[in-house]
Amino acid sequence: CTRLAGKTVRLPVGPFELARRTGAIIVPVLTTREPGNRLRLHVEEPFGVGADGEEVRAGVERWASILEPYLRRYPEQWTVAEDFWQVHRCG
Repeated sequence: CTRLAGKTVRLPVGPFELARRTGAIIVPVLTTREPGNRLRLHVEEPFGVGADGEEVRAGVERWASILEPYLRRYPEQWTVAEDFWQVHRCG
């Protein structure tokens, strides 16, 4: 679990586990809708995931820290397929 927008959430770890296993880097890319029926592409600083489980967790936390400002600035544009906002007990 990690913190996102003041809540404890369980974000998917698959992309970070795959990066750990393959040595690939994570390139955070988001889009936002802009006036005039336009989209804006936001490319954030790429980052790697180390070789152990704690590095996977750190990758998830880094992604959450990148995502949160967009979530706060564009809350009406946020969609998610899985309800990870439910209260989680992590341990």
